[in-house]
Amino acid sequence: MLPKPPPDLLVRVWQSDEIVAGLMVLVLTPFVRFLWQAGSLAFNQFREWAGQRVEKCRIELGPFTIPVDRIDHMPAQVTICCLTIRYGVDEYLERLASEQEKFEGRTRLRIDRFVFRLDREARTYRGKLAIRVHKRLGTQFKLFIEADGNRHADSIIKLLESLDGVVEVTRSDYGPKPKVWFLLEQFHILDTTNGDVRLRDEERIRNNFYFPI
Repeated sequence: MLPKPPPDLLVRVWQSDEIVAGLMVLVLTPFVRFLWQAGSLAFNQFREWAGQRVEKCRIELGPFTIPVDRIDHMPAQVTICCLTIRYGVDEYLERLASEQEKFEGRTRLRIDRFVFRLDREARTYRGKLAIRVHKRLGTQFKLFIEADGNRHADSIIKLLESLDGVVEVTRSDYGPKPKVWFLLEQFHILDTTNGDVRLRDEERIRNNFYFPI
C-alpha cells in the first residue's frame, strides 16, 4: 500500500493560493462555459422572436389535371406536407452570414400539412400552401406526400410525374410510411451542402427555395 501523505502536506497544499486557484479554475470552467452557451442561446432566441423576421406566404397551387383513366380511383382530398428545412442558402450561411443569421438559419425540419381537394368534374386538384418565409434569408423547403404502402407510393410517383410543373419526384422509406418527395418548377431549385459534390446531380439533395420578401 502507498503511504498516506502527512497531514501537514495537505495543509500546505490547501494554503497554497496557486494550487487552490488552479483547482477552482478546473472545477468552474465547464460550469462557466455552460452558463455562457445557455445565455447566448437564450439571447439569440430572444432576438429571433423580437425581430419577427418570418412571415407566412400563402400561395395557390394547381390546378393539377388528373388523367381521365385515373379519376375514378382518386381520393376526394390529398394531404400535401411541406417540410421547412432551414432559412437561407447554405453558401451564404457558411461564408457571409452574421452569427445571428447563422443561428436563425439552423436546420428546422418543421412539417406543415395542407389539404388539396379534388374537383371531379374538372378533373383537377387545387389547394394552398402557407410557407414560412424569412424576410432576409428566404426559406428552403420541400413537399412530400405520405403513402400507405409500396403500391400506393408507386401510384403517387406515377401521378406526380405526369403533372405539369412537378419535377424531380423521389421516394424515401425511412419512418413508418414511405414518402414521395417532389419539387415545383415555379420556385428556384438548389443543391444543399449535404449533397456530396462528387455525386451525380440526380443523387444530391435538392430543395425548393422561396426568395426573401
